[in-house]
Amino acid sequence: MRILLQGLGVSLLIHSVCLLVFIIINYVLTMLYNPSLSTNYEKVDILQNKVSFTFLGEFTGVPWYLYFTFISVALVYICLKRFSKK
Repeated sequence: MRILLQGLGVSLLIHSVCLLVFIIINYVLTMLYNPSLSTNYEKVDILQNKVSFTFLGEFTGVPWYLYFTFISVALVYICLKRFSKK
């Protein structure tokens, strides 16, 4: 049971660090963005006037790949921890 909790803890730590880095990078890119208004008026596109709705699944807040990577990182850590003792 201890190795399972360690695996989940390591997986949570790795995913938290990745999410934090993603947020920091996008925050910096947002702060450094400088739009060029002079070139925007030269090319005008027609906006779409219809909206399409899709079904996102049962858990709409979190994409499925996060569940998959969370479990797989935990399993990889558990396997490495178990086989490194032998």
